[in-house]
Amino acid sequence: MLNEKDQALEQHREVIEQKDQVIEQKDQALEHNAIELEMKDKEVEDLQRHIRSLRAELDRRRLGLPFSDDEEGSSAASSDTERRSSSMSQSSSSPSDSDSEVSSPDEFPVASCKVCLVKPSQIVFLPCKHLCCCEQCAAKLHGKNCPICRERNLGYEKVYVI
Repeated sequence: MLNEKDQALEQHREVIEQKDQVIEQKDQALEHNAIELEMKDKEVEDLQRHIRSLRAELDRRRLGLPFSDDEEGSSAASSDTERRSSSMSQSSSSPSDSDSEVSSPDEFPVASCKVCLVKPSQIVFLPCKHLCCCEQCAAKLHGKNCPICRERNLGYEKVYVI
């Protein structure tokens, strides 16, 4: 009878050791997943930072603002494309389009309306402060969402570019 109890205890000990091994393997897998998740979080943060910088660059291009030194290298390839597209738009514009186009090289270029894509943007939406619409399109969007950030449009102000 003592021998049977010893065998039962030995089997019980083996089962416990097997369960300990399984727990250890799962613990290692969890640690690995935690490390991998942390790496993915850092990657997401880097991508979000990159997206923010690209959006800022896009906004500056829409407004025609100069680039800072660190951005010139990243935008060198796209500036050639931008120059080509602007020269094409200048050569294809008719005299009747002169109110929506820049009339002199000294004048500040104004981005076109994001809704009708024809008239210059003159309206800043509140509270998000996006300069993205002409006056006619902004009147239609009052109380609706901003076409840029989809934030609720609570009002707008006309902007005069001097």
